[in-house]
Amino acid sequence: MEQEFRVGISSASERYNYEECATGLFNALKGYKFFDGRSTIIYSKNYDGFMRNGSRIYICHSLPEIATPECLNAFEMLKYDKASEFYMQLAVEILNERMKAKDKKFKIQCWKTNTELKPEFTRGTHENYSVDMRKFKKEGEYKKDCLIPFLILKPIFLVQVDL
Repeated sequence: MEQEFRVGISSASERYNYEECATGLFNALKGYKFFDGRSTIIYSKNYDGFMRNGSRIYICHSLPEIATPECLNAFEMLKYDKASEFYMQLAVEILNERMKAKDKKFKIQCWKTNTELKPEFTRGTHENYSVDMRKFKKEGEYKKDCLIPFLILKPIFLVQVDL
């Protein structure tokens, strides 16, 4: 599962740059070490990395996103989803402390986003599938025979409604 987070700042503040806030949140997590001395983000390159719990974190169109590792059941999915909320809250608190030290008069806020202000984009919580791309190149029938029917039938069988 992947979750996008909206970044904003308190209303009585100066103008700000979304990208700077998003990269600031990423860097806040990258520099944070837990009590065991291990970093929160264990590998990263160009604002795309992996966290110590196996989740992927990256910046996409000025929004921080966290994708959980593959999960075997709904309870496991919920644990990783709540962990992503914790990580983003931790990043917000760290970044706000850094801004306070620089005498900035605003507070950064971050929340899960399931809507988009611009109609050409869709954002929010959605699924991700780990599919070996070689299957699509070698066996062109795989997409037609396996993946597409799965994606069509899954919402029917699970009664998933997209509003």
